[in-house]
Amino acid sequence: MRPKAPKAGKRILLEYVPVIWNRFSFSNKIVMRNLFRYKTRAIVTILGIAGCTALILAGFGLKDSITDIVKYQYGNVFKYDKLVYLKASTDEQPLLNDLSKNKEVAHMANLSMETKQVSSHGEVYDVTVIVPDDIQTFKQVISLNDINDNKKAVSLTGNQAIISQKLAKLLKVQEKCSITFKDSRDETHEVEVGKIVENYIQNYVYLPKATSQAIFGEYDTNVVAVKLKSKLSTQADQKFDASLLTNQSVASVINSRTTVSMINDTMTSLNLVVLILIVSSAIFAFVVMYNLATINISVRKREIATLKVLGFYDQETDAYITKENTIFTIVGIIIGLVSGVYLCHFIISTCETDTLMFVRHVNTLSFVFASALTISFTVIVNLITHFSLKKIDMIDALKNIE
Repeated sequence: MRPKAPKAGKRILLEYVPVIWNRFSFSNKIVMRNLFRYKTRAIVTILGIAGCTALILAGFGLKDSITDIVKYQYGNVFKYDKLVYLKASTDEQPLLNDLSKNKEVAHMANLSMETKQVSSHGEVYDVTVIVPDDIQTFKQVISLNDINDNKKAVSLTGNQAIISQKLAKLLKVQEKCSITFKDSRDETHEVEVGKIVENYIQNYVYLPKATSQAIFGEYDTNVVAVKLKSKLSTQADQKFDASLLTNQSVASVINSRTTVSMINDTMTSLNLVVLILIVSSAIFAFVVMYNLATINISVRKREIATLKVLGFYDQETDAYITKENTIFTIVGIIIGLVSGVYLCHFIISTCETDTLMFVRHVNTLSFVFASALTISFTVIVNLITHFSLKKIDMIDALKNIE
């Protein structure tokens, strides 16, 4: 009729290290023994806190990855401010003369930009093939950063193609592998991949002029990339575009500022989804921690009542429980931050499209915010626990087994 007798006590590992163990106070020794005494509860609590922290960090990390792709694409990769598309069969020299006289223009580069089909390992994709007329001017408007060499800038030389990193993943190719193009006569041409470079929006293949001519025939400039000396005001920027459109050889002008604004508007809707994920994770974290604390108190009422009978003050009783929660929280946060990074990368890899690659990184502030939220929930739960402990009736708790 009576409950089973408790198991015989055992010495914990810290007790075999007198240098550390002897420095603990009596209450801290009790806390350390309890941590190892209730192993199942400790593991469940730590895993619960770690899971919540990982979810919160994944939410913040996803936000970092989404919002930073525009900055990286139009900061690290594309340096130009304008893409001036030329009309077919027109001479670009008058336009180049006008641009060279413009005091606002810092650099310009003649490019050939066309959509082509590229294939490898049975995968076929439409990509933008960029062929520069001059390598030196090309470097001023587009930066090719090798992802396999700490994003070191590389040159477009030889007979090799340089491809964007998302395209390399889609085609399942690495450096020294080959990709296949089709020309206007449906004849195939294999080109070796020289480097895989940083890129986040759309898929690109960069070819040397001689290689392009060997595959597709005669080279023809159809785009002029323009980089300005400084950022213009919105009104001055629009006036600059309008002046370009008055040129007879210009078909259209794509403003990088407008493109960035459009992409940011698209990302805003994704940020709302991320915000919902963060809020939901935070609520889930609070519910999990509150439930674990409530269960902990309910199954240990007799133990806590015994401590009160023995003369423990309310603050000492609180410390008996809250110290355990604090230790569990610290361990859970550490595990959660590590696993949260991997969870964030997994979510990113599953929600990317074929033409989009998120930045795979989590900002330092995201680690701080995730940790701060978890700690704040622990503090709130400890405050609620304080009132729950005060409500414990010592007589009822000690006689309920009788």
